Amino acid sequence: MSNFAAMIAKSIANNNSGLDLWVSNGRTGKIRLTNTNYFHMYPSFSKDGKYVYFISRRGQSSTNKSYMWKMAANGSGGLTRIGNGAFSHTQAVQESPNGQYILYSSKER
Repeated sequence: MSNFAAMIAKSIANNNSGLDLWVSNGRTGKIRLTNTNYFHMYPSFSKDGKYVYFISRRGQSSTNKSYMWKMAANGSGGLTRIGNGAFSHTQAVQESPNGQYILYSSKER
């Protein structure tokens, strides 16, 4: 949930055996941000509410590689991958209180 009380981002199962991201502001209904067979999870808003950060698990389930992404909360534009590497079991991406860093948790191997 964002700092803007009326905005909510969530993952919802789709017909492609994945999880898609949706945003709702409580007034204009839902906006579907993704439509793929990937697992997009743990969405959180940027401090200004303009972007959604999330984790996307891609590839075979046995590799379980997760990537961090950012996209516009209104669905415009494309995806921006954060960082160069794949992470194992990454969760809870969000901006730091000052907006200068990305905070996340990940399991070390």
